[in-house]
Amino acid sequence: MTEHENELERFFAAAKAEAPMPSGDFMARVLAEAEATQAGLTAPPVRAPAGRDGLWATISGLFGGSIGLGGMATAALAGLWIGFAGADNLASYWPGTTADIGTLELMPGEDLVTLALGEGY
Repeated sequence: MTEHENELERFFAAAKAEAPMPSGDFMARVLAEAEATQAGLTAPPVRAPAGRDGLWATISGLFGGSIGLGGMATAALAGLWIGFAGADNLASYWPGTTADIGTLELMPGEDLVTLALGEGY
């Protein structure tokens, strides 16, 4: 194997030593063709900056387009409907029992005032 590698090394060394230089005529033709090609090129057109989107386009883009915005609107309306109707009235719309669904008082009136005044508890 080393004998084969030595033969390759000698072959490559000979190729490096005898590297032919391109003729002047060839180099002149290559440069002339390169200049002709460069002369035919033009700069890409400058694009005008995009205008700002409107408010609704920005909001719609935040939710993933009109489909996402429609889903969010549907969920919001369903939440408002359930919130105003109350969980007790869901029995007519909900199959099964609603015994586990209770009403949570999010703004306790008297307890909050008592706690704020430091009385009790």
